[in-house]
Amino acid sequence: LFLQSRPEGEVAGGAVFVAGSFLPPKAPHPHPLAEEVRAKWKGRTVEPEGLATHLKRLIAIYSEDDPWVSFENAAFAKNILGAALIVETGKGHFRGKHDGILELPSARDAVVSLMYKD
Repeated sequence: LFLQSRPEGEVAGGAVFVAGSFLPPKAPHPHPLAEEVRAKWKGRTVEPEGLATHLKRLIAIYSEDDPWVSFENAAFAKNILGAALIVETGKGHFRGKHDGILELPSARDAVVSLMYKD
């Protein structure tokens, strides 16, 4: 939502979204602050054209077994936002000690790839 609110003509070289939630959540989240955070997003939507005008490249990384961000977000990122999609398997929500993900080489590589592309 931040990117689509930027002034006209302001363009970032790119962005990498890891488990980016573009669609409304379908399941409750167990964290005590989750509903407070979700309340701030209610009624707000991602506007594909808003992102497209402010990003040269978009890379989205998802895990097929993420319990909190529906894999439908991956399809949205690729098909609607035009993101390059990276699909990880067995990485959950990419949470360090919870999911055992202490490094995510695909995210590092995605950021590096943005530095060398126009």
